Amino acid sequence: MELKCDHSNYGFGNELSLVVLVSIVNTLVCFSFDRSHQYRFTAQYFISAGTVSRNRIVRNMVRTLNELSQLKETNFGQPDPRHGLRLLWWFANKCVDNVNGCMISLYNPAYGHFGFHRFYNRIEDDEDRLLPMINLPYYEVGNLSYGSLPKDVTANYNRNHADSNADRIIVRFQSNPPSFDRIYVTQHSDQLNFNPNTTYRISHGLLKTIKSLRLDEFLRRTRNDSPFGMIIQPQYNRVYSTHLQSRHTPYQATEDSTCLYICMLIFLIIMLALFIFFYVNMKTVVKKQWF
Repeated sequence: MELKCDHSNYGFGNELSLVVLVSIVNTLVCFSFDRSHQYRFTAQYFISAGTVSRNRIVRNMVRTLNELSQLKETNFGQPDPRHGLRLLWWFANKCVDNVNGCMISLYNPAYGHFGFHRFYNRIEDDEDRLLPMINLPYYEVGNLSYGSLPKDVTANYNRNHADSNADRIIVRFQSNPPSFDRIYVTQHSDQLNFNPNTTYRISHGLLKTIKSLRLDEFLRRTRNDSPFGMIIQPQYNRVYSTHLQSRHTPYQATEDSTCLYICMLIFLIIMLALFIFFYVNMKTVVKKQWF
């Protein structure tokens, strides 16, 4: 029997359409709040049980990584003793198999292998969501304190280093067939919460690329180590990061002004179109009254 992954029941088309619509509105409104953190107002509708829920607001759309170079730019799992890159390589090679385009799970995360446990998709204690709401469970893995991960992952673990156990993989699991509907990488912002600005989706294509590489080759192609042992900090896209340096503030002010002018121009065009519409209709009415 041929194995197929069917995601049509999970509202993907509606989710995509709504995200596109919200992106257009976001561009037109150009509404910024909390300029010190450079937040963009971004509304996103969540999918729950196949139904669109219209009462959720999230700060960022999750960026999808398709290439090793994009993963490298995020600086995920770096520098040592962080373990995120090793964790991702291990997961791609030991926990997932590619069958007819499906990311088949080699272990059911509900059984707790390697420290897998449920992730309830919340930021802090409020109703903000780190990932899209959908009628599939999320699970996370990567906590080194459980002692259930292999040495390839735990090689640089240092209990005395704050960032040594910060990285995690979050998966969205479907049971029929047993596969990972989505795969994300993220890191803790504190002991309880994950940072939405350093959360990324790993595409199916990138996962296949990782599976084809040895660990040393994968680390060589994704690390940002300089010859002097320093880490080169990537220049993040504003859309996916809210923690920008103060040197970007003048650029933000200029962009906000440009957005304001564009919005005013759009408003004037709409008003002009309405005026012409009513003028033509009134003229037609007057002609009918006279003749």
